[in-house]
Amino acid sequence: MKEKTDDPKSIEFYSCVEIILNALINWAKLHALKLRELAQNEVDIERKRELLEMAQICESVPENPATTFREALETSSTMGFPNAR
Repeated sequence: MKEKTDDPKSIEFYSCVEIILNALINWAKLHALKLRELAQNEVDIERKRELLEMAQICESVPENPATTFREALETSSTMGFPNAR
């Protein structure tokens, strides 16, 4: 159940959360494009398969719920990236 608020601090907070989550989704999609580019130039068949699988995961999560353990790990990694120091 969604509840609306008139509290300016809450509105600002959730607006910022939305901006950050959209940025993470865009970052994951850009990462997927780079992975596909790397896969296109890869000669090792096994490594190419790995790169394409990583690209598929990045195209799916964090925008959508994870459907496999590997996707969940990728989501966790993607969400933790901004906090890396």
